[in-house]
Amino acid sequence: MIKINDLVIINGFDRPCTRLIAIVSEIGSDYILADYICKDTSMGQCSSQPSHVTKIEDFGMKIDIDVDQGAVQVIQVGPSIAKYSDGSIRKWQPEYYDTLWHELRDGMKERLNAREGD
Repeated sequence: MIKINDLVIINGFDRPCTRLIAIVSEIGSDYILADYICKDTSMGQCSSQPSHVTKIEDFGMKIDIDVDQGAVQVIQVGPSIAKYSDGSIRKWQPEYYDTLWHELRDGMKERLNAREGD
């Protein structure tokens, strides 16, 4: 079940990669609204039906936050259990620069630090 402050990939169209990680900000009966955490995305917010939202943990990933630099990267901690609508496994799709740190959007450092207590 998706909760406020979960880190997710929105819908089956967003590539599951670091720069497209979003943090859930609002949950309605038929939608989830989230904010992209990295600066290197063209949009700030995204939304989708709850059935099209996947936690990054389901991809076997977790984030590593560099608080001093205001940046984030992902670390693989397990296998992906995320699935496409046809039931096949949906894997994390690292971009060539996914090994680098991605700069966070303004205000995200505080939101990500706050979720550490969740």
